[in-house]
Amino acid sequence: MIDRRQVLLRGRYRLVRPLGRTVWQAWDLSSGEQMVARIHPCSPKMDSDAARAAIQAARAVRSHSLPVVKEVLFQEWEDATEAVELQGWLDGPSLASTLAKEGPLSWRKTQLLAHDLLEALADMHRSGVLHGVLTPERILQTDSGLKLVGAGGIRQACAGGWTEVADPRYSAPEVRLGHPRDRSDFYSMGAILVTAMLGPNADLLSGVSMPLISQGTPPAFAELCERL
Repeated sequence: MIDRRQVLLRGRYRLVRPLGRTVWQAWDLSSGEQMVARIHPCSPKMDSDAARAAIQAARAVRSHSLPVVKEVLFQEWEDATEAVELQGWLDGPSLASTLAKEGPLSWRKTQLLAHDLLEALADMHRSGVLHGVLTPERILQTDSGLKLVGAGGIRQACAGGWTEVADPRYSAPEVRLGHPRDRSDFYSMGAILVTAMLGPNADLLSGVSMPLISQGTPPAFAELCERL
């Protein structure tokens, strides 16, 4: 079993503790900077040129709604290779943790969330980035606005294709087929807005406008969320 905490990456980066299945808190021992490390398994099908291009593109992106990619390196283990994507640390709860703590949002608060999320997605898309796997866990609420973490470019390049469906409740049909497009992120947005109002156990595959309207959501906004 791999013990990533025993390895000093590139002589300066130390993985400290797991924050999720493939996400770690890390430290840059040279600068003293706290970071986030995202671990991407490399498939034998990986196209090295495509992976390098994805890494260069990610490091060049300057989007207000995305974390800054500081470094990407490859780590060889005995029986596996991983890409380690090092990002700047972000303080703030995820939308998922906020909903778990405070319960569903009112439709007015959800309208504000929709405005901020739409701006964040538009900023990301203008930078040439498709998220593809957006969920409430991957939306961070920081002092400087919403941050969308866990975008799929480097991960999918290392996997040799678009293989991940983060959560089928929030994934557009074309994502599940391996062909994400910009509109796929807006599909995820609609599902996330409904979840914000109805809770995590909402049936997103059935009609949702009537349950939203029955709890006081204006019909136009309820129908918009269902159409996204």
